[in-house]
Amino acid sequence: MTDRERILAAIRGEPPDRLPFVPRLEFWHRARLRDRTLPAGLRSLSLMEIGDRLGVGYYSVIPDFTDCPGETDMVDRALGIYQVPVLPYKTTLVGVDRRVCRRGQETVVEYRTPLGSIRTATVFTEEMLASGASISWITEHAIREPRDLEVVGYIFSHLKVEPQLEGYLALRRQVGERGIVVGYASGAACPIQHIMKELMPL
Repeated sequence: MTDRERILAAIRGEPPDRLPFVPRLEFWHRARLRDRTLPAGLRSLSLMEIGDRLGVGYYSVIPDFTDCPGETDMVDRALGIYQVPVLPYKTTLVGVDRRVCRRGQETVVEYRTPLGSIRTATVFTEEMLASGASISWITEHAIREPRDLEVVGYIFSHLKVEPQLEGYLALRRQVGERGIVVGYASGAACPIQHIMKELMPL
């Protein structure tokens, strides 16, 4: 069985020939690439090729948030909105005046709507990059007081979501039988968890 077949069998409740082992090597790989400390025999290999050499599957549930070609692709991160090429959709803010201010390692975003304004801030430090992290830390959440709920509600009810399958399908072809590629939408299981995890300082 391939790792993909093992994972799908386990999801269906069927016994695989062995446990699928799909470690999250991407943090280690990004950190080692950044500080140029990959072992000599692995320096010319991609992360998928390293997994092949180790005989493990390829993890592709949470995307690499550093793989964003545009300068503003991650500015809405504190809302839980991402513009990553491998996502099967593209999100556009409609009826929202967004103002972005970068101060060193911090990104501050003000969202102006007909119902009022909110502000978010995120930080991505050198230490985070060195550890292999791919996503910034929220330092100022979107919802800090009750009136912010209406503004955030306006933003989300006016989002335009369109299919963007090219990058997702290309990654599926690339991963092949090494694992399954999940069409990531959110790190939350439901809307209220999204609010609690991404939008409020809980």
